[in-house]
Amino acid sequence: MINNNNNNNNNNNQNEQAEDRPRSMRLFLKCLFPSAMGFVLFLVPINIGGENNIPLAYFAKKAVDVLGYSANWILLAVVMISVIVPMLLMHRANSEGLPKWLVPLINVGRITIVIRAIAVLFIVSVLFKIGPEWLWGEFTGGLVINVLLVKLLFILFFASIFLPLLTEYGLMDFVGTLLHKPFRKAFRLPGRAAIDSMTSVLGSSSVGIILSNRQYEIGNYTRREATIIATCFSPVSVPFSLVVAELLNIDDIFLAYYISAVVIIIILALVLSRIPPLSRFEDTFIDGEDKRPTQATKGSLTQRATTAALERAKIGPGINRYATLGLRDLSNLWFNIIPAVVVFATVAMIFVEHTSLFEWLALPFVPLMELANMQDPTLTAKAIIAGFADPFFPPLIGKGIESEVTRCVIAIMSVVQIIFLTETGVVLMKTKLRIRVWHLAVIFLLRTILAFPLAVLAAHLIV
Repeated sequence: MINNNNNNNNNNNQNEQAEDRPRSMRLFLKCLFPSAMGFVLFLVPINIGGENNIPLAYFAKKAVDVLGYSANWILLAVVMISVIVPMLLMHRANSEGLPKWLVPLINVGRITIVIRAIAVLFIVSVLFKIGPEWLWGEFTGGLVINVLLVKLLFILFFASIFLPLLTEYGLMDFVGTLLHKPFRKAFRLPGRAAIDSMTSVLGSSSVGIILSNRQYEIGNYTRREATIIATCFSPVSVPFSLVVAELLNIDDIFLAYYISAVVIIIILALVLSRIPPLSRFEDTFIDGEDKRPTQATKGSLTQRATTAALERAKIGPGINRYATLGLRDLSNLWFNIIPAVVVFATVAMIFVEHTSLFEWLALPFVPLMELANMQDPTLTAKAIIAGFADPFFPPLIGKGIESEVTRCVIAIMSVVQIIFLTETGVVLMKTKLRIRVWHLAVIFLLRTILAFPLAVLAAHLIV
């Protein structure tokens, strides 16, 4: 009888193991395929048509190329929807029956609607060239609408569609477990921050910021962690850095200049994560609850990373929830971020082009330029400070300087400053991290002051 019972138990165990095997394989594939797709789309540069770019950025560029000027009308339609729909459905803003993906569009205040309405006026002015020329000119509203915004529109579109592949199926948990100790010791950050950084460097700084904010919203980052990642590890992309090098005629030393910029970004992160204002942000989760998966303690580092990835994949969204997440992210990115970028970026461009504001702001930095023996200290100071408006301005302002060392310094600074009003600044302010303009100004100044001597040293070493 005892032998029969043992045999029955063994048979049951074997049957359970046989049933678990297909389940384990399904879970593994659920983790592997979406994560691999997300990795390729966001992090793997591919040579297409002679250009190296990540697929996400290529899709955005291709969409703009195919649509041509029609992209501008799509932009206008998106911003008009962001104004009209909330006004029509304002009475339902706090309704429990409201679809989640509509909440970011409708549940907004009057000031937000006013900003969206101003964005409509700015876009109409550019499209029809009506109103004052300083508003719709080539280097003010024309630059913002025709160059920056149409590209950002489609970057945000494809990012919202594909972002869950990167965050919901285990890739960030796998990398986060592998890099937990070095990132925690060096930057006081979780290891998954490495994914945010790579997304910015290889694709778009805005997508890196959006990814950090998303991790904060789902309880994987504290407010301090997400803010440090977004402001210290979201530089302009490699393709843009190459454009900067070409404008400043230092593309023959591109690799050395870019490696120097990356090293300086790491040094700045080590410092800025430990001093105000970043160190003063609360180290708390969005709803007070740490929702990060419990770290496995048994097995090798790779085994623990794999376990963390599979645990995340186990609760990864199915098709319906994936679609809901994508629509919600798209609604938030298009209807909240795009109008704000239109307004603030256009205003910033007007100040740069038609006032002496940045020349006055640069005056305190002229002695520092002279001390560093920069050629044309006044122009160099203006070029570096103008990076607060847009990273395109430093190379445009400084490209006529004869000194290659000075041009190299300007190139490095345009990459390492990270904070600029035409895109990352506005995106940061529209996240749930509660970042204010004064935060951005202080962080920009600290990055500029700390990075400048390092950029000078690097330029002398590589030129």
